[in-house]
Amino acid sequence: MPDGEASLSVRQALRLIADQTSFKPSYVDQSIPFDKKIKVNGSTILLDDLLDKIVLAENLKYQFEGNLILLIAVKNKAPLKNDNVTMKGQVREASTGEALIGATIWIDSLKTGSSTNSYGFFSLSLPKGVYDIRVSFVGYKSIETRLTLAESTEENFSLESAEANLPELVVSPKDFDVLLTAKNTGYHKISRNIFGKIPYFLSEVDVLQGALLLPGIRNVGEDATGINVRGGSADNNLILLDEAVIFNTSHFFGLVGVFNPEAINDIEIYKGDIPASYGGRTSSVVSVRQREGNKERFAFSGGLGLLSGRLVAEGPFVKGKSSFLASVRSSLFNINYELGDNNVRRSTLNFADFNMKLNYDLNSKNMVYLSGYVGKDRNKVGETFQRTWGNSALIARWNHIFGNRLFSNHTFTLSEYSYKTEDPSEISNFIGTSYIFNYTFKSDFNFYSNPDNTYNFGYSSIIHRLNPGDRIPLTEDASVVEIKLSSEHAVEPALYGSWEKKWSRRIETVAGARWSRFYYLGPSNDYIYVNGLPKSRTSIVDTVQYKFGQIIDFYEGFEPRLVASYKLSK
Repeated sequence: MPDGEASLSVRQALRLIADQTSFKPSYVDQSIPFDKKIKVNGSTILLDDLLDKIVLAENLKYQFEGNLILLIAVKNKAPLKNDNVTMKGQVREASTGEALIGATIWIDSLKTGSSTNSYGFFSLSLPKGVYDIRVSFVGYKSIETRLTLAESTEENFSLESAEANLPELVVSPKDFDVLLTAKNTGYHKISRNIFGKIPYFLSEVDVLQGALLLPGIRNVGEDATGINVRGGSADNNLILLDEAVIFNTSHFFGLVGVFNPEAINDIEIYKGDIPASYGGRTSSVVSVRQREGNKERFAFSGGLGLLSGRLVAEGPFVKGKSSFLASVRSSLFNINYELGDNNVRRSTLNFADFNMKLNYDLNSKNMVYLSGYVGKDRNKVGETFQRTWGNSALIARWNHIFGNRLFSNHTFTLSEYSYKTEDPSEISNFIGTSYIFNYTFKSDFNFYSNPDNTYNFGYSSIIHRLNPGDRIPLTEDASVVEIKLSSEHAVEPALYGSWEKKWSRRIETVAGARWSRFYYLGPSNDYIYVNGLPKSRTSIVDTVQYKFGQIIDFYEGFEPRLVASYKLSK
């Protein structure tokens, strides 16, 4: 300290404390009067006396937290109470700005933490205090930081990719701790590092092939991309791309998957306890999410394989706030069949698909997304007959954060699968078409009450439209008869909710329920037949006509869910 009387600023006094004692001053906000002058007398002064002079310079309070001295500007506020505050925020990849799904935020002193949801958002309710926080994600460098939580705050984290050359791989029983303590053992996440390196047909990477490494999942047969989960058939699986239903998951007659690996961010598979927010299938849910694109800089990537070529472009619209991603993949040439007669040898097969995604952070509480997918296969048999089929999807989403603990996601999706045949030959020149449309609106809410209680609830409604098929002659002298089957319509609303509760370090539960209805709608003709006779045109005695939108029949179901885990020991 200076000899005699000296005048110091609050900032200089705090620096002296940090340099000459084992305590480190810390503060909550910038409202502390750092430039305010205080006077000290003598060459030495006690720490408590110096702190008293600092807090008297303005309406401040101080308290010791370990080796930290916490300064708080109260300014006519009520005294500090030891009630809870909320820390919320997002975890993103540092180089691209993309959300990291499932990143962990952990406070070791409290033995509690949280993980980011499907949009990189997290919320933690904690007592006021100073905490060492660790943010981690597989394949990225962890962040360890000390935060002072005196009021609810927003903290965003960016993780850098970690690359390491490992001399050997050691499998230890400790690696199973996560599986033993997980509430849902039927849940799996497939990382990009895994599914991006598994070749399948002619070196083509199929993201769903990673699922075949998991227990209970098998492929549907040789040279096919469908999966059977725990004995269920392929159509018992709900396959989603950014929440939109994908009806056919393969190109090239089942040899190539429809998901371009360079456009995919994350794959989640539920084959045990399916969350209450999903319905309509009994075996599994496979949720695939596309990448958001690089928010920091423009980038291009691509490649050529034995079968296809691909190109990906991404970059920011507004740096740090919005981005786009567009990917194109196509077979490089028509694949000719090598077997059969000359007519079959002229048959060809090709495919192409396109992915895109746009996103914009309106502010810290509102984010909007627009994504889409189009994929087509074309098969030509002989000179004239050809078939085209494929999926298309359009997805619009809005994320909104209410306060500090309630996160919401509102999604509208349009999913379509179409099939078309053309045969302009002289014998039977016709066009045949069929299609499926799904229009879906869904609102999901996540309420983070505290680290031990999380509530998830929402509403969804699906409009189904099915055209069984049309067969239309191309010319007047065609040998086929025009056939037009009536379209079928249905509406499927649902309400759902779940509660995740950690009762102790040993006991955790997840309870939930889903209620849904299926309305079969007109227009339609309902035929009444003679009792005891086979149903045929000759046994029809009456016809009941239903107008468009009129309810013909409905079905409903209630689906309760309960998962409980008890940890016997380590």
